[in-house]
Amino acid sequence: MSRRIKIKVDANQAGIVAGLRKAGYAVQTLEQGGGVPDLLISDRATGQTRLIEVKMPGGKLTPAQRIWIDDWPGAVHVVMSADEALDVVAADRHRCRGRA
Repeated sequence: MSRRIKIKVDANQAGIVAGLRKAGYAVQTLEQGGGVPDLLISDRATGQTRLIEVKMPGGKLTPAQRIWIDDWPGAVHVVMSADEALDVVAADRHRCRGRA
């Protein structure tokens, strides 16, 4: 029998997901635990993907999240609002277009 782990979802995550989806981004909630970030975001315009960890204002990374992020070879963005998440993806979109 598999054991279910209760994953804590920050109260602001639904608003962040809604804001990203409204802006046209694909969003997958990961709900893995073990330090894995909360969201996988894909920019439909550029194909760029990014990982986002959602925190409540004043929230801090857990030890497991710090280890996971330190071990991950790519970027993981920590955001506390839909506006911060949109700033992250907009900055990535701008950088991607700047390479063309």
